[in-house]
Amino acid sequence: MTVVVSGARCTAAELRLLDWVHDRTSPPVVSAARVVTVLGETPMVWTVVGASCLARADRWAPHLLTLATATAVRRVTAELISRQRPPERLWRASWSGPSFPSRHTALGTLGLALAAGNVLPRPAAVTVAGAAAIGLSRIVLGVHWPSDVLGGWLFAAAALASTRRARGCCRDRS
Repeated sequence: MTVVVSGARCTAAELRLLDWVHDRTSPPVVSAARVVTVLGETPMVWTVVGASCLARADRWAPHLLTLATATAVRRVTAELISRQRPPERLWRASWSGPSFPSRHTALGTLGLALAAGNVLPRPAAVTVAGAAAIGLSRIVLGVHWPSDVLGGWLFAAAALASTRRARGCCRDRS
């Protein structure tokens, strides 16, 4: 069943989940979510990826190009879809722009994957844990529908897959 809340289409299950999370989240968890969500802020993502590229000079150009392209494509996608945020009564943080796909989730996940790939021998666990934390923080803070977060994760996965495929194609032709 689809419902309309403040101009946003969502499933009744998404609204029930957000209400449930809102009603049962303690102030310390909300505070932790506010800290974690910073990992998805655009300046933080660029700083972390840029700093990690110092460890792998061969990756700075493709990583920064990936991040720049993904940032632009996500923004255009969000503007075209123009999905409204959850109800104001659920907000525990400020936000900007349309809701889908979640900017914090998409860029935070992508940034973690790129940075962890530069500095860790096995980056998957850190990337998955960080991506989960950032996405869940957006739900705890009441500023995204669960499907916005899922869309952010899928967007980041697609950006990473596209980058890896393009780099693989370029290496095959060399």
